[in-house]
Amino acid sequence: MKYAARILVLCLVLFTFLSMTEASWLKSAFIPLGPFAVSVFDVLLILSTAAFFYTVSLRTRTDASSVNRAVLRLTGAYLLYQLVVVIPVAMFQYGVGPSEAYKLVTARLALVLIPFFYYVGLRYLTPERLVLLVNAAALALLLYGLYRFVFIGSQGSWENGEFRLRVLWGGSTLLFGWLAITGLILQVRPLYAYCMGLAGLLGIVIENHRSGYLALVFAAVFYVILSRRISKRLVAISAAALICGVLLAAASPVIRESAAYSLTTMFNAHADVNAQDRVERSALAWDYVQVHPLGDYVWNRTYYLVDMGAAAFGPHNWVIYALDTQGWVSAGLLFALVAVIMAAGWTVRRHSRLGLAMTVYLVFYLAFCLFNGNFESLENISLFAIAVALVLDANRERQEARKRELDGSGMILGAQPSSEEVDPQLRRSLSRPSGSEASAHR
Repeated sequence: MKYAARILVLCLVLFTFLSMTEASWLKSAFIPLGPFAVSVFDVLLILSTAAFFYTVSLRTRTDASSVNRAVLRLTGAYLLYQLVVVIPVAMFQYGVGPSEAYKLVTARLALVLIPFFYYVGLRYLTPERLVLLVNAAALALLLYGLYRFVFIGSQGSWENGEFRLRVLWGGSTLLFGWLAITGLILQVRPLYAYCMGLAGLLGIVIENHRSGYLALVFAAVFYVILSRRISKRLVAISAAALICGVLLAAASPVIRESAAYSLTTMFNAHADVNAQDRVERSALAWDYVQVHPLGDYVWNRTYYLVDMGAAAFGPHNWVIYALDTQGWVSAGLLFALVAVIMAAGWTVRRHSRLGLAMTVYLVFYLAFCLFNGNFESLENISLFAIAVALVLDANRERQEARKRELDGSGMILGAQPSSEEVDPQLRRSLSRPSGSEASAHR
């Protein structure tokens, strides 16, 4: 099982990397299986689910953290709602085919990767190796992006006379953000931290997504709030990024003009047609939610009250998108899940650098998805699941360490009282392990 779990983790990270390079064969490779057309991600999801259930069928300890248990229960409730309510209603009441119904909720069902990475991935891989594996994928993606930029040329689109540089798929920003944040917070050696941080920032620049720059601002602010200080590394990396940005702008007019436009318009919701369209679609989606609070897109295939024609894609905001496509019940479970995850990150931030880094990354991830439809995206859902699993793992380690300290002191709260203050019978009961503890020691 150990090698199977490691291979699965590797394949999920590799799938994320290849998807962000826009590998066309990933989307065209399907295996017919009865009424279903199974894709590469479907196979990985099925195997991950099987590995998770196999692992939890073994004798596993009860999670020491009540917050972790809440995250896992909310994840289970969310998945069950999709399987027990959404898919059956779509099939039996609205006549949606089983293959299409499954396809429309695959990204939601992919949240099973949270308990997979938590129970299986981190059982056979250390958190440090898992972070390193994702960083390796980010560095490989950066090298591929630089290769395309240097040898293939500037790629992007024109909007209102402005060239918008876009070397890779827009969601690549999420992988580059991982590299920058983990390098800045987790690397022990300052030189490695600055190199990884600058590499991640370079990837965000060549991808040139306004949402990426906004997410960086959110992440930096929350990093200061979570750590309760402005670290020297943050100041140093900001200064180094400014210097490197000036040099890069002088060397490449394309990057200079594209980045300058994105940076100067990232706070302006009416800067161009693209920004205005996202605001309008979010407003239309909110109108639809108020009229159809339980309307799920899988059931009725409708985003808005008005007919948008062939351009009826969803709003680029994960909060509005969840409400619009899933209704209040399913979206409420999702919002509760995210809230408890962030509560776990807030709890563990002062006790674990890994927990702090992953909480900052989740802020970056969610902030990016506030202006994009990437939350329900198979290409990057593994990054969200890994970050959540690492936060839960750090929180579990904190709780277990605290429990060991309390068991060692013999008291649950407060200082050890003097022998005169303790009843002899109570003293004997405190010093004697309980039945469950004795069996655990045996």
